[in-house]
Amino acid sequence: MSIADIPELQKLTPQEKFHLIDELWCSLKPDDVAHRDELNQALRERIEREERDPSCLIPLDEFKRRWAARKK
Repeated sequence: MSIADIPELQKLTPQEKFHLIDELWCSLKPDDVAHRDELNQALRERIEREERDPSCLIPLDEFKRRWAARKK
């Protein structure tokens, strides 16, 4: 499903869209989020790697530059 499938959604203001996003998010139960344990483990591993080797991190400005270059 996409926003194009529900034409009324395209007419909402940004504030109304954020409100709808919040309502949808809050309607989810913990069990509705697939692979939660796997995601938590992956995040823990990334944090541990970054704590062991902070040089693997890049400054936010560098990340933005790389991200912008990917979009071109």
